[in-house]
Amino acid sequence: MDVEAQSYNALAEQSDIFAKDTFLKNPQFFGFDLAENGNIKAKFTATVDPTLISYQKKIQKDTSAQ
Repeated sequence: MDVEAQSYNALAEQSDIFAKDTFLKNPQFFGFDLAENGNIKAKFTATVDPTLISYQKKIQKDTSAQ
């Protein structure tokens, strides 16, 4: 995805946060460039842990509750 931040430091802080997130795998910022307004433009990619978007556990909980 395309992202924009006010500074490289802001992107570095966000990178640290994403690195600690257990649901994001291999988070990476790349393709840095300056926007016309002076902000930093970049691209971001990560793999989302499939268990975060899996309905299997939800269905199992609903079935066992009946």
